[in-house]
Amino acid sequence: MVPADKPVSRISLAINMPIVPESDIEQFMAEHVGHPVRVQRLEGTGRWRVADDHLAGRRHRARYSTARRTSAEILEAVLKNQPVTVYDTINGKPVHNADASAAANEACAQMRAAWGSWVWADAERMRRLNEAGA
Repeated sequence: MVPADKPVSRISLAINMPIVPESDIEQFMAEHVGHPVRVQRLEGTGRWRVADDHLAGRRHRARYSTARRTSAEILEAVLKNQPVTVYDTINGKPVHNADASAAANEACAQMRAAWGSWVWADAERMRRLNEAGA
């Protein structure tokens, strides 16, 4: 007996899964943050690079950003599946800032949740990702 297909609402597809093309991540960011970023999965290593030329040389406050981390930095942490740790410099030494780190990690959680809703909202994207193996 062949099991029934799962409804899309029950399929979890992380933003950093290999079947997710960089263009989908870029579109998500453009729609949710309001400016473009370039995302690259490095061949062979699977590591991620996020380039945000729009913000070059200045901090930008946007959706999923915090007072200490830009939305591009939050995206990079989400893609690398790493927690964000924010440090202050006190007397020339790095000191962990628990509040700023918690705020950045909450932004990561919000970005992941938004991706989970967004990724299946478009019929063509859903079809393409299902065919790719989601």
